Amino acid sequence: MLASALFFILAFATVVALLWAGFQLFTAQEDPLADRLEALQAQAVVTGNSIRRRRGRRLP
Repeated sequence: MLASALFFILAFATVVALLWAGFQLFTAQEDPLADRLEALQAQAVVTGNSIRRRRGRRLP
């Protein structure tokens, strides 16, 4: 009887853990590093364009 009770407790804990993991998978999570990377990439594009323009100029 103790073995069957332990089995059902562990089975219930496993089902709860699976449900919790599934819930966590579909919740929106904040990602500050992705926001920072996007800002740095936008800045690099602007900086890259200005460098190309400076190199293209000829000095008088």
